[in-house]
Amino acid sequence: MTTKEYHIGKTVPEMIARLEKHEEYCRRSMKRFRFVQIWNTMVEINNKYDEMDGDQEIAKYEAIRFFVEGLLNPDPMANFETMPYEELIKRYNHRKEVEEFWESYYAKKEADIKKTSARKTVDWKPFKNMGNRVKTAVTGFLESMKKRIGKENNFQP
Repeated sequence: MTTKEYHIGKTVPEMIARLEKHEEYCRRSMKRFRFVQIWNTMVEINNKYDEMDGDQEIAKYEAIRFFVEGLLNPDPMANFETMPYEELIKRYNHRKEVEEFWESYYAKKEADIKKTSARKTVDWKPFKNMGNRVKTAVTGFLESMKKRIGKENNFQP
């Protein structure tokens, strides 16, 4: 597989800005992922606490500790300013390759969703008619109950 040369026509500051933007995005995504994992583990402990033995409990606490350590001590950010030009080009090309892959993946996925949703149309008319019949039946039942209660209490509307 040959890699495309996305860096052609880009200046070093443009490549550095794009890589730093991506790095910041990855850091924020990992932070959110860790928060979600901590929350999910805590909910799992809460739901299954009575069923868990000591080893399972400790394993869950260790998982929480692992994710909290990731929040407290994130990986250091790469310094793109001092990075050799060849490494910068390599990272930039890789980044663009991955972006291109995800764009095509999501475009294909969206096309598949449109294709399947077009085939699976639901006729809601029977359900609407059923709702109308239920509404009529309930309304009729309530009206008859009002009349019965009125007759028992000698109340004439």
